Amino acid sequence: MYEDIDTGDVIVQGYTVTDPADIAQLANVLDGESFVVVPRQLLLDYAPKE
Repeated sequence: MYEDIDTGDVIVQGYTVTDPADIAQLANVLDGESFVVVPRQLLLDYAPKE
């Protein structure tokens, strides 16, 4: 998990979601967006608390 110092956005690293059934469940997807799996514990441990 990383932070873009200029914008404050959080950048995550994970395995690419490729299963068509999983992708079909996603909504409001913008052009250029992709999906990665992030373990829940990683978010709990390292996501910004603010």
